[in-house]
Amino acid sequence: MIVHYDFLNVTEETSILDLNRTIYETLKAIHGYRETERLKWNQVNTKNFGQSQET
Repeated sequence: MIVHYDFLNVTEETSILDLNRTIYETLKAIHGYRETERLKWNQVNTKNFGQSQET
């Protein structure tokens, strides 16, 4: 396993945690809901996903 320190800055990390919280709350609210699909991601998350795909 390779650990990359400071891969995300605090703003990027907070944005992902907020996204995870939103997904969790949605899953709790909708019984049987299994998948999240978005046509557009916010700018910070788009950058993070691109960065993780390059790694």
